[in-house]
Amino acid sequence: MELFADYPAKRFSTKEVILMAGEPPGALFYLKRGNVAQYVDSHEGKELIIHIYMPGALFPLSWGLNNEIPNFSLKAINTCEVTLVPKKDFEKLINERPEELIKLTKNLALGISGLAKRIEILNFENAQTRVLSTLEYLRKHFGEKFQFTHEMLAALTGLTRERVSIEMKRLKDKKVLDYKRGVITLK
Repeated sequence: MELFADYPAKRFSTKEVILMAGEPPGALFYLKRGNVAQYVDSHEGKELIIHIYMPGALFPLSWGLNNEIPNFSLKAINTCEVTLVPKKDFEKLINERPEELIKLTKNLALGISGLAKRIEILNFENAQTRVLSTLEYLRKHFGEKFQFTHEMLAALTGLTRERVSIEMKRLKDKKVLDYKRGVITLK
């Protein structure tokens, strides 16, 4: 977005933490390149990925709009670059350019709808359906072929890595997908 072209950018390497839960962000992040996972850790230390941000995303909006300190963490899924947008400049932007606020609101509404569907599936469906719906979620974000480990799929589905491996083998045997060294190809 050319609106943020004059702000400083920062690179993060794969799996590098961008923000820890409970920390004030200091700036909003505009994702220029790469992908960022929004996640929470359980009391047992298990990671659950809540959302994956794609290039063009601006986050955390709850802090930018409401001063709410994020109760989630953010980390790079792959090498990524973010632009650091000061909160005061973001507030000025949405006051002076309401069409940008409308775009953000539309994207936020789509994200909430998708999250509601994911919550429904994760709570009411069996393991195979959870894996399949997660793969469909990833297809929408990355296309037919993408790199994701079974551990990352477990963090998205709320299943154990072992259970994900079992379900992935079943899907591979049914020729729904193929995977090798973390690269998943959907058929």
